[in-house]
Amino acid sequence: MQTNLLSNLLKSEDGEILFTLFSESFVSKNKDVEAFLKTKAVQSVKLYTSSTYLVYESAEYIDLLGYFTLATKMQDSLALIQRQIHSGYLRFCWLNSEEILPKSLLL
Repeated sequence: MQTNLLSNLLKSEDGEILFTLFSESFVSKNKDVEAFLKTKAVQSVKLYTSSTYLVYESAEYIDLLGYFTLATKMQDSLALIQRQIHSGYLRFCWLNSEEILPKSLLL
């Protein structure tokens, strides 16, 4: 039995296609677990919100036995905010609250 990070597989030339092929045969009693692997695992890895480890029988990734995912705690939230700003998902500006807001609204 072996484990490997999904992100390592995705770095290979046809990694995403290969992952799709062998994840289609994965079946779980818990349909949420199955759905996450098939529909959200790749996106979560690309967004750096989780790390998914694949558990398989052989080095060829043929027999996917299971997986586990660890949520990533964003320790560098400034870098995340900067990526969102540059991608157009988030816009903000710093306000000098004393100059813009009435004193009655300040805490």
